[in-house]
Amino acid sequence: MARLDKQTQDFDTTEVVNFVREIRSRSLSVREWKHYLAGYGYSVKDDDAGNTVVASLVHGDAICELPADLCA
Repeated sequence: MARLDKQTQDFDTTEVVNFVREIRSRSLSVREWKHYLAGYGYSVKDDDAGNTVVASLVHGDAICELPADLCA
């Protein structure tokens, strides 16, 4: 799982994307994928600019933008 640096509250975005990609590969549907991510404290949502991002459910902040292959 992606680590959160407790002092700076920064995420390693490469690690987050790799984790999200791994969970997606094990999921049978987009709905199941999002459900699994929620269990780990993440959500997939669209930001104000129309980009699909991974966000923290705890803080509500966008962590990183998802690559196009995960948005389809």
